[in-house]
Formats: sequence, structure tokens, C-alpha cells
Amino acid sequence: MVAHRVLAPSKPTVPHVSGAAVPDPEAGDHQRFERAFRERELGFRGDARVRYERAVEREAVVYRLQRAAPRGAAVLDAGCGLGAVTRALLRAGFRVIALDFALARLRALQAAAGPVAALALAQADVTRLPLAPASFDAVVCTQVLEHIPAAAARRAVLASFCRLLRPGGTLLLTVYNFSGPWRRRGQPAEGLHDTGVFYHCYTASELERELAGLDILELCGLIHLLPRTYRLFPRLGPLARTIDHGLERPTPLSLRWGNLLLAYARRS
Repeated sequence: MVAHRVLAPSKPTVPHVSGAAVPDPEAGDHQRFERAFRERELGFRGDARVRYERAVEREAVVYRLQRAAPRGAAVLDAGCGLGAVTRALLRAGFRVIALDFALARLRALQAAAGPVAALALAQADVTRLPLAPASFDAVVCTQVLEHIPAAAARRAVLASFCRLLRPGGTLLLTVYNFSGPWRRRGQPAEGLHDTGVFYHCYTASELERELAGLDILELCGLIHLLPRTYRLFPRLGPLARTIDHGLERPTPLSLRWGNLLLAYARRS
């Protein structure tokens, strides 16, 4: 059993993991496999399409958080991975705890970010967050929830995010969308990637039900896989991203063609 760790200055300027070391929960086979996979997968940067999609997601999240919270707000990046979103949040002026279960990824983020007073790093599993209630002005979680195999565990993670938020705090969440293109390819809503990592695709109505304890301000598609744009949009760069962001609306078109779903919600 590996205790959670905080890789940060002794007096971080963001809320820190409190209390004594908490053992990791007994993870299922899929979660143990994914943790080992994420510890090894440090060098993947992807092709132009992957980089385009990551930029669209990152911009969408940061834009909404800048509308929802002031500079200096305390943000949890839950399941931060290599920290692309974390670094964007820091550039936008937020104070961030970047949390991930893969220690190698946290170390890579620490090396990339350098000494930043507004950043603290914590190794822990999102299914058992060792953080005090009402510690954060915002929780950000991008493409993490869908990799938790048990539906009850996914619901429990969302409930824990709600507890971590202060009254009026913001949750920004992205998950796989069981989109029109996904269905046309004949891919199941739930299964294993070629890498062996588990995934679950949400429908908009399912995600809305899961977020019933929060006030949903926006639920839309993200990274729209419109016909004949898959290779075109990465070549168009910022223009294509502007078009893509313009489609981020709670409309049937967005919910059908979005590769991801984005939920922007608030704790009452």
C-alpha cells in the first residue's frame, strides 16, 4: 500500500492535503492496470489532431473558469496527468493543487512547471480524496471520470467533488461522449481501449442525472467531429478552434457531434 504524498514546498499557498498518510484504496484490476500504464506513459505527445483536441479542451475549461472565479482562486485539478491543464490554470492566475495517482506524472509536471508558489502537487486517487471539505473555489476534472470502471464509484467521485467545493464553487468536468460518430463506428458505450484502459461513454442525459446535486450552468459537446473536419481543423489552427468553441452550446448538434461532453456546474 502506498501512502499519498504531497510534492510541494513546506508552506504551499494553496490548500494542502491534511492529516496523516491515508492508504490507497483497494483498486480493482482495471484501476491497478491503468495506474501502472500511466506511470509508464510519459512521452506521448500525439499528432496534430491530438494536439488540436487538447488545445480546444484546455481553452474551453480555462475560459469558463475565468468567468466563474477570480484570479487567485483555489483550484483542484483532479487527475491532472502530465499537467497541461494545470499549467494553463497557473498562467491564468489561479492557485492549483494538481492531484494524480501516478507519481511519475507528478514529477514530470513538477519539472515542467518549475518552482511556482501557486502550485502544490499531491499523489492520491480521485476515488479517495484526502482533502478537507469546502477547500476549493473550483474543481477541474478532464477526461478522468470515464476511466473509473464502477458506476457507483463514478457517482461517489462526483459527490466528493461537491463536498470539496465551497458554497458557490465551480465544477468543470469533461468526459467521453457517446456521440453520433462513436455510435456509427459501432463502438460500445463501455469497454477497453487497445491499451487495456477502461472507458465509459456518457450520454448528456446520464451526466445530467449524475450531477443532480449541483446547479448545471452548461452541458454541451466539446471538440466537434463534424464531417470532413478531422484533418482540416488541425491545419486551420486558431481559426478552427474559434469555430469549434462557437459550437459549444446545449444544442442537439453539439451533443451529437462533440467528442467530449463538458459540464459547467456550481454548488449552491
